[in-house]
Amino acid sequence: MTKQIAFFVKMSAIVNVWKAMAGYAQDIKDMLGMLAMAQVAIETGWLQAPIGNNLSGIKGHIAKYGYVVRETAEVINGETVHEAGEFQVYPSTAAWLADYIGVQTSHVAVMNAIPFGWEACCVALGPLTDDDKARMAAHPPLPPLHSEYSSSPTYPGVMKEIIAENRLFDPLVLAWYASGANPANRPPGG
Repeated sequence: MTKQIAFFVKMSAIVNVWKAMAGYAQDIKDMLGMLAMAQVAIETGWLQAPIGNNLSGIKGHIAKYGYVVRETAEVINGETVHEAGEFQVYPSTAAWLADYIGVQTSHVAVMNAIPFGWEACCVALGPLTDDDKARMAAHPPLPPLHSEYSSSPTYPGVMKEIIAENRLFDPLVLAWYASGANPANRPPGG
């Protein structure tokens, strides 16, 4: 089993527990679950270097859980800058996932992108563009098309690649991951 398939088997278990409990419409649960898997792949290097139970690199300190300081790379004015970042810690992956969903559902750009599909959601997680800034300045209070979850302009493209290459948009493939990814039962095209 490749590291990617093993990763998606593990992530499917986490995401499916949340989907069973979440009070959102199915399309929102499906989209946010898919985005969570792609973001965790990016942020942890396919679960090779997670920050405890913080699988998506959520920053900021909340007294409820605390935080750890780790070096991070951010893109500022087009330049990659290495700096100390405060990453939240969580007592469990369930606590992380609940917070992750809360973060994503609080982003107007992400929620507005859901009806337009997974590619639009990937774009919404990227940094504000100059066009966004100009549009918002000319017509306040228009919401941005990007949530600035990531400061890297390549982040949306990397997310799209992970989702497309691993067919996370295909319910049959997601069900296959969730069932343990037996090679004998691999869905067509999966």
